Amino acid sequence: MALGVGDAAAEVVGSRLGGCLGTWPHCRRKSLAGSLACAVSTFAASLWVITSFQAQGFISTQDLPREALLSWCTTSAVTAALVESLPVKDWDNVSVPLAVVLLGLTGVLF
Repeated sequence: MALGVGDAAAEVVGSRLGGCLGTWPHCRRKSLAGSLACAVSTFAASLWVITSFQAQGFISTQDLPREALLSWCTTSAVTAALVESLPVKDWDNVSVPLAVVLLGLTGVLF
Protein backbone atom coordinates (compact mmCIF):
# COMPACT_ATOMS: atom_id res chain seq x y z
CA MET A 1 0.00 0.00 0.00
CA ALA A 2 2.75 2.42 0.99
CA LEU A 3 4.58 2.15 -2.30
CA GLY A 4 1.73 1.65 -4.75
CA VAL A 5 -0.65 4.22 -3.32
CA GLY A 6 1.28 6.42 -0.89
CA ASP A 7 4.37 7.08 -2.98
CA ALA A 8 2.25 7.73 -6.08
CA ALA A 9 0.01 10.17 -4.21
CA ALA A 10 3.06 11.94 -2.79
CA GLU A 11 4.47 12.41 -6.28
CA VAL A 12 1.24 13.71 -7.83
CA VAL A 13 0.23 16.02 -4.99
CA GLY A 14 3.79 17.13 -4.25
CA SER A 15 4.46 18.10 -7.85
CA ARG A 16 1.17 19.99 -8.23
CA LEU A 17 0.60 21.48 -4.77
CA GLY A 18 4.06 21.26 -3.26
CA GLY A 19 4.41 24.99 -2.68
CA CYS A 20 1.22 25.25 -0.62
CA LEU A 21 2.58 23.86 2.64
CA GLY A 22 6.31 24.26 2.06
CA THR A 23 9.08 21.70 2.12
CA TRP A 24 10.82 19.53 4.69
CA PRO A 25 13.80 21.18 6.39
CA HIS A 26 15.94 18.07 5.83
CA CYS A 27 15.02 17.74 2.14
CA ARG A 28 13.96 20.75 0.11
CA ARG A 29 12.97 18.51 -2.82
CA LYS A 30 10.18 16.88 -0.80
CA SER A 31 7.04 18.84 0.01
CA LEU A 32 4.90 18.65 3.12
CA ALA A 33 1.82 18.43 0.89
CA GLY A 34 3.25 15.34 -0.83
CA SER A 35 4.08 13.73 2.51
CA LEU A 36 0.59 14.46 3.83
CA ALA A 37 -0.90 12.93 0.68
CA CYS A 38 1.31 9.87 1.18
CA ALA A 39 0.14 9.44 4.78
CA VAL A 40 -3.56 9.97 4.08
CA SER A 41 -3.68 7.74 1.01
CA THR A 42 -1.65 4.96 2.68
CA PHE A 43 -3.95 5.10 5.71
CA ALA A 44 -7.10 4.99 3.58
CA ALA A 45 -5.88 2.19 1.29
CA SER A 46 -4.64 0.05 4.20
CA LEU A 47 -7.88 0.53 6.10
CA TRP A 48 -9.94 -0.35 3.03
CA VAL A 49 -7.96 -3.51 2.23
CA ILE A 50 -7.89 -4.84 5.79
CA THR A 51 -11.58 -4.14 6.44
CA SER A 52 -12.38 -5.84 3.12
CA PHE A 53 -10.40 -8.88 4.27
CA GLN A 54 -12.28 -8.80 7.57
CA ALA A 55 -15.63 -8.59 5.79
CA GLN A 56 -14.72 -11.66 3.70
CA GLY A 57 -13.66 -13.57 6.81
CA PHE A 58 -9.94 -13.78 5.97
CA ILE A 59 -9.01 -11.79 9.08
CA SER A 60 -10.94 -12.16 12.32
CA THR A 61 -12.11 -9.00 14.04
CA GLN A 62 -11.13 -10.71 17.30
CA ASP A 63 -7.55 -11.06 16.06
CA LEU A 64 -7.47 -7.45 14.89
CA PRO A 65 -9.98 -5.27 16.77
CA ARG A 66 -10.95 -1.83 15.46
CA GLU A 67 -8.61 0.09 17.79
CA ALA A 68 -5.62 -2.03 16.79
CA LEU A 69 -6.55 -1.70 13.12
CA LEU A 70 -6.72 2.11 13.29
CA SER A 71 -3.50 2.23 15.28
CA TRP A 72 -1.68 0.02 12.79
CA CYS A 73 -2.95 1.94 9.76
CA THR A 74 -1.97 5.27 11.33
CA THR A 75 1.48 4.10 12.38
CA SER A 76 2.28 2.52 9.03
CA ALA A 77 1.01 5.57 7.13
CA VAL A 78 3.08 8.01 9.19
CA THR A 79 6.14 5.75 8.88
CA ALA A 80 5.71 5.56 5.10
CA ALA A 81 5.39 9.34 4.83
CA LEU A 82 8.42 10.02 7.01
CA VAL A 83 10.62 7.52 5.17
CA GLU A 84 9.38 8.86 1.84
CA SER A 85 10.47 12.34 2.91
CA LEU A 86 14.10 11.30 3.39
CA PRO A 87 16.62 12.78 0.92
CA VAL A 88 17.48 9.49 -0.77
CA LYS A 89 16.91 9.96 -4.46
CA ASP A 90 15.25 6.99 -6.18
CA TRP A 91 15.68 4.71 -3.15
CA ASP A 92 12.22 5.33 -1.73
CA ASN A 93 10.91 2.46 -3.88
CA VAL A 94 12.95 0.19 -1.63
CA SER A 95 13.08 2.11 1.65
CA VAL A 96 9.35 2.85 2.04
CA PRO A 97 8.04 -0.73 1.76
CA LEU A 98 11.04 -2.06 3.71
CA ALA A 99 10.35 0.34 6.60
CA VAL A 100 6.66 -0.60 6.72
CA VAL A 101 7.46 -4.33 6.59
CA LEU A 102 10.02 -3.96 9.39
CA LEU A 103 7.45 -2.02 11.40
CA GLY A 104 4.96 -4.83 10.86
CA LEU A 105 7.47 -7.45 11.92
CA THR A 106 8.21 -5.60 15.16
CA GLY A 107 4.47 -5.50 15.84
CA VAL A 108 4.20 -9.23 15.28
CA LEU A 109 7.31 -10.08 17.28
CA PHE A 110 6.57 -7.88 20.28
